[in-house]
Amino acid sequence: YLRWALGRTTFGVRNATQSTSQPEFAKCSDPQSLAGMNTSQDLDSGAQSLLQMPKKGVYAITPIDLSGPALVNAARAALSGGAVMLQYRAKPAVFADALALKALCTQYRAPLIINDDVEIAKQLGCGVHLGETDAGVAQARQELGPDAIIGASCYDSVVLAQRALENGASYVAFGSFFPSMTKNVPRRADVALLEKAAFLHAPCVAIGGIELSNA
Repeated sequence: YLRWALGRTTFGVRNATQSTSQPEFAKCSDPQSLAGMNTSQDLDSGAQSLLQMPKKGVYAITPIDLSGPALVNAARAALSGGAVMLQYRAKPAVFADALALKALCTQYRAPLIINDDVEIAKQLGCGVHLGETDAGVAQARQELGPDAIIGASCYDSVVLAQRALENGASYVAFGSFFPSMTKNVPRRADVALLEKAAFLHAPCVAIGGIELSNA
């Protein structure tokens, strides 16, 4: 099961019998693109690059307790269901799993983002998502080049978001907005933060406990 994100929010399909691996829902949006949500099937295959940040859509994030075929099957379900981007999150990341997900994402023409691991992202030609205590955004941009998708967790801070964008981030992620069953995040963001962040003119993701009822 996967968590999901939109513009960099996460969302997922809940299975009441397997709460440890349940996905969550999130939203990702570009303030300059307020059109309806795109899906992987809706994207123009000629224009949508695997290194291009989608304007809008569901961003799926894998849970840390899946690996091997189970991970790939869950990711395939997410992508076939309309996710436009996938983040591989594992502690530590497993190269074989990342490689399998890269092949799957290539099939669905969806960018793959590696959580925290710049080296694997560089080896596979993928993007990377960094937290506040991970490798710096500027360093990652230098390592991965000008075209890579680089995301940054900004929690409840527009200041952190502005700094990340100045250092080369492609998108910024805010949250947790709601209580999450997959990750304990002590810093909570208010929904009004997304309106305050509009001046950034950059793709923003909302993450944390996002379900159909509050999306």
